[in-house]
Amino acid sequence: RCGPACGGSHPRADQPSFRFVPHLGEIMYAYIIGKVTYASLGAVVLENNGIGYQIFCSAKTVAAISGAKEAKLHTYLHVKEDAFVLYGFLTEEERAIFMKLISISGIGPKMSLQILSGMDEKTLAISIVTGDSKALSKIKGVGKKTAERIILELRESINAEQTEAMEAEGKSVDSGRCEPLSEVEKDTISLLQSLGVPKAKAEKAVATAIKEASSLEDVARLALKNL
Repeated sequence: RCGPACGGSHPRADQPSFRFVPHLGEIMYAYIIGKVTYASLGAVVLENNGIGYQIFCSAKTVAAISGAKEAKLHTYLHVKEDAFVLYGFLTEEERAIFMKLISISGIGPKMSLQILSGMDEKTLAISIVTGDSKALSKIKGVGKKTAERIILELRESINAEQTEAMEAEGKSVDSGRCEPLSEVEKDTISLLQSLGVPKAKAEKAVATAIKEASSLEDVARLALKNL
């Protein structure tokens, strides 16, 4: 049966391209702004023009909205044979990595929300890029095999986004040094940019992190803390 957001016939959306900010053409409802009438147990209800939209969210999103009078959620309409289900996200980046996760065979929307409830989207992306299956498997409901499959399926696509996000210039602009950037520094800066961090800010954070770490995983984690 149709959910509260259904307005008629809804064709199935094409498979999303691997981008952190997906094209609006891939999403039927880009976002919904409304009065918060319910926020608990993995879902919120936003009332807009007399219609209450039930939207399923990660625990992080529900917690952020709980207590608010009004909220804006970036949304994704999941079309099934017997239902139309809305999923909501605080940011476009959270929605985009959710869409990546549901593209993996065997990982549906509920599991994807559970993953995003256990790890924010930036940390999740870094764990995937660095192949940190141990960190992923700590998330409730995600075993070792599932963690390894997520890395196998998404690592290449996220790395491709890094390349698209920044053409490596080979020199640091904001760190005040003249020597070429190392591959770890360039990869980390690209990764941060693919997550929506401005180039100058990413370079500054990496310049600080590289003084204390050498591996991509460690530099990326320290850089995130420096943002």
